[in-house]
Amino acid sequence: MPRKLKWTLDELKKLPRTRGEAIAQNKRYYFTGEPCKNGHLAPKRFDGKCIDCRRTRDRNRMRRLASERRGETIWTDGHSIHYDINNCA
Repeated sequence: MPRKLKWTLDELKKLPRTRGEAIAQNKRYYFTGEPCKNGHLAPKRFDGKCIDCRRTRDRNRMRRLASERRGETIWTDGHSIHYDINNCA
């Protein structure tokens, strides 16, 4: 199943309710109906991770890697510090 950005109520109802059910049914996602520790009300992967938390983590990681390639550091609050690698002493 490809990554979904939005889930309909019918799709959520069709998902297994527990991680154990998801593993037994060989499903990638399950939905408990309870928010994760960060407050997302989203399906979880069979590994127990909320898909919204995972998406946020992946997006932040890609931003960090891209900024490192450009020679800057991005802090978690979104601010960045630029380094001029030609002016290093």
